[in-house]
Amino acid sequence: MHLKQCLMAALFAFLFLKLLTAQYIYAAGAENSQLRAKLGKGVSFRTADRHFRAKVGGLLQIDTIPLNTNDQLITDSSGIRRGRMTLNMQFYRDWNLRATYDFTADQLDISGFQLFYFGYKGIRRTHFKIGNLQEFVSLDWLTSSRNSVFIERAQMVSLVPPIHLGATASTYGDFWTASAGLFGSRPIDGIHLDNSWGVSSRVTYTPINTRKSIVHFGVSGAYREPNNDRLNLQGPTAGSTDDLNVEGVRFSSVGRLNNINGIINTEFAARHESVALQFEYLRTFRDNHPVVPDTAFDSWYVQGSWVLTGERRRYRKKQGVFGTVNPKKKSNFVRGIGAWEVAVRYSELAAVSKTTLPVDSETNLTVGLNWYLQKNIRFMANYIRVRSHLNPMNAVAIADDHANIFVMRTQIEF
Repeated sequence: MHLKQCLMAALFAFLFLKLLTAQYIYAAGAENSQLRAKLGKGVSFRTADRHFRAKVGGLLQIDTIPLNTNDQLITDSSGIRRGRMTLNMQFYRDWNLRATYDFTADQLDISGFQLFYFGYKGIRRTHFKIGNLQEFVSLDWLTSSRNSVFIERAQMVSLVPPIHLGATASTYGDFWTASAGLFGSRPIDGIHLDNSWGVSSRVTYTPINTRKSIVHFGVSGAYREPNNDRLNLQGPTAGSTDDLNVEGVRFSSVGRLNNINGIINTEFAARHESVALQFEYLRTFRDNHPVVPDTAFDSWYVQGSWVLTGERRRYRKKQGVFGTVNPKKKSNFVRGIGAWEVAVRYSELAAVSKTTLPVDSETNLTVGLNWYLQKNIRFMANYIRVRSHLNPMNAVAIADDHANIFVMRTQIEF
């Protein structure tokens, strides 16, 4: 672990201990200032008047890859996928802070602060944020990795703008949500006038939102003006990573894709009882540039899932995304069966204009099995079939290649 990661781990440990001991060192006689601790999913605290709340939690995802038939096409290894600690705080009801720090050094995750923002909720059903934030594109991308049906998101997410410094506003009604934001670049790139900037927005509509059934529609879009000095189409190792999404390239040979000016995305999802269906289509656009040729990609996926034990995947109407499965009969390996879920997804990403990337298109078939022991513990297993069609401009001898992958995950939230 690097020195910076050790220091951040020490900082989070310090904050955790301060919160844990605060109830004993605070003035015990002040009725409105007594802290209360609640152990469960994380450790939470609040004052009696509820003007201050704090919660410390964590996420650990450990992946094992016993099978990969083509390690030249798909280079990946077993290990910790995510190791995160999260601090949530609320001040005087209307103000909040959230910080999520990742201690892993996985090349797919930029180790450090994944999210860090200050928020204001003083206006009814509206939330303003400023900090390091996700851009508002794609249902799959905005669904938390801890709630995802599959071990990795669809290939489409590699085209979505990642987490950037910015300011956002979100609101919602009984059957709709609307969000928009103005974004700069990543914290690692510093704050400079010549850095890239962008905007993104998302609107969802849920005409059916009952306990048994959900029907969800959504549309989102983004525009980004990249730094022209950093334009590059040479794959995953060349150029800046300022405009790409490093969360979306795992188990894919396409690599990192940047130089994208515009994105438009459509969403559809439905759930009836324990059966769910989800579909998205995304198209990218690239403005003319004297050095980089016009570039466009489209990508889509369709997935279905069924919770065999009858539980329903929850829908979060404030964000317009799906949550996790909470087993009715929790398991401790001796008693209870937990919740079992089967799922399948087919996805495709293809270049629709001439590019210098080594891959013209790629398809991905994923079959998954999830076992939810408790709300905060689950085991996942995915079989993934990857098929890449190489660009004739870059292919040496073969026209396409494929890989078969089997990956397992242990996920613990605390």
